[in-house]
Amino acid sequence: MLNLFFINTAEKSYPNAVDLAASLNPIFTNIGIALGSSTASFGIKLLPLSKISNAAIIYGFLALAAAIILKQKSSIKENAAA
Repeated sequence: MLNLFFINTAEKSYPNAVDLAASLNPIFTNIGIALGSSTASFGIKLLPLSKISNAAIIYGFLALAAAIILKQKSSIKENAAA
């Protein structure tokens, strides 16, 4: 869903940059996978295995908060333009 939001925002705000926006999606997906993997590998050294999921929950909440903030900023921009 966030990928579609990203592409739709690029279409509305920067129509010439849709290809760039589409190419950035897999790049940032790979960065997210690397970040999650490195967090888990450091977490295994510091925490018991049963607590590793807590780091995933934190990342999930951070991603949700980022999505909500981006959506609110996007709707504020759309309302200002209308």
